[in-house]
Amino acid sequence: MGLIRVKTCIISMAQAEALADIVDAKLARAVGVSNFSTQEMLEVYDTLQRRGMHLATNQVEYSLLRQLPDSDGLHKACQERGIRILAYSPIAMGRLTGKYGPSNPPQGRRGFGNADWKVLDRVLKGLKETGERHGKTPTEVALNWVMARGAIPIPGAKLADQAHINDGSMDWSLTEDEVEHLASLGEAGKYSHWQHG
Repeated sequence: MGLIRVKTCIISMAQAEALADIVDAKLARAVGVSNFSTQEMLEVYDTLQRRGMHLATNQVEYSLLRQLPDSDGLHKACQERGIRILAYSPIAMGRLTGKYGPSNPPQGRRGFGNADWKVLDRVLKGLKETGERHGKTPTEVALNWVMARGAIPIPGAKLADQAHINDGSMDWSLTEDEVEHLASLGEAGKYSHWQHG
């Protein structure tokens, strides 16, 4: 028994009520949503509040290369209501590891086709410089940035080394100036595939 999360972006009040019924029946302890816009999220939040419940999370893509939750008001709405952002792709599908670049693009289909390599190079330079000051990798800095913004990163790890690096993002903190500087290097209103603008 834990969190029940809805992944659709279209939800009716009846569905929100049904989610509350599931919590009332003790089949889940909390409700979370995934990829909900601010308006969609607030509709569920209001329905749950009327039932004496709280919306726990909204899982959205959030990273230095995907700061749309900041620029479209979603992040602020979550903070004001105590809804936690679960940030998927916090290292932008591997882009923020320093592993890829214009001369070393990823193999296979990873949605990098429309990547703005100038932006990526600028962000990676900032991550590396910040990491050198803290003795951290670009990945650790990118994950720490997400946490400094109040979100919970949910990075993937296929290898033990990757899990170890992810763990290394938690035992230190970026300064407020570093958080703002890194944000200024990234893309405030872009999507991960960068074709939507």
